[in-house]
Amino acid sequence: MVKLPLAITCGDPAGIGIEVFLAAHKEIGREIPMVLFADQKHLPNNLDYTLWTPEIPTNFDTGIALYQINFDNIAVPGQADPQNTAGVIRAIEQACHLAQKGQMAGLCTAPIHKANLQDGTNFKFGGHTEFLAHLCGVNKVVMMLTCPTLSVVPLTIHIPISDVPQAITRKLFRTTIQIIHDGLQNDFGIKNPRICVAGLNPHASEGGKIGSEELTV
Repeated sequence: MVKLPLAITCGDPAGIGIEVFLAAHKEIGREIPMVLFADQKHLPNNLDYTLWTPEIPTNFDTGIALYQINFDNIAVPGQADPQNTAGVIRAIEQACHLAQKGQMAGLCTAPIHKANLQDGTNFKFGGHTEFLAHLCGVNKVVMMLTCPTLSVVPLTIHIPISDVPQAITRKLFRTTIQIIHDGLQNDFGIKNPRICVAGLNPHASEGGKIGSEELTV
């Protein structure tokens, strides 16, 4: 059975995305087939890579599999270029599209530069989470950080810390808990999920009803 590759988007080419990908590929590339969505002109000159498309069989044991995404300019490390932001978005869109078609096993994203995206393309999303939700036609999503022993979902994302207290509402709390509960059951196979809530302050259960309120999901 052919193992589907994992799509890796380059993020902002002036950042650390490609560097981190190359280090990860060197360590685990033979165990997990990966395809980098990036521009070949942003890769090291001596890098061994093969241009990849879903229609062409690829030996992932040798070199880097690259899905070519055309960027306007050469990237200068540490110097965000608004003219390259359209390429950043194309990489995410194309990788997401192939994943939705079942041609990729999943999607892993390198860091984007949100302010640069806003300058270059008037990017209207808070970050990857909201943009991917838009591409998938989903209204309500959460961002989960997970490992074999613990999964964590922040109640608020991509807003200043000073705005967090005002952003926390009963509706947001209930919606987030419901998504977590359903996801742990349907996607992680946990029949009876155990969900703990970390309060905004040490006295959360005393200061507000939400902390001590019984929640049925």
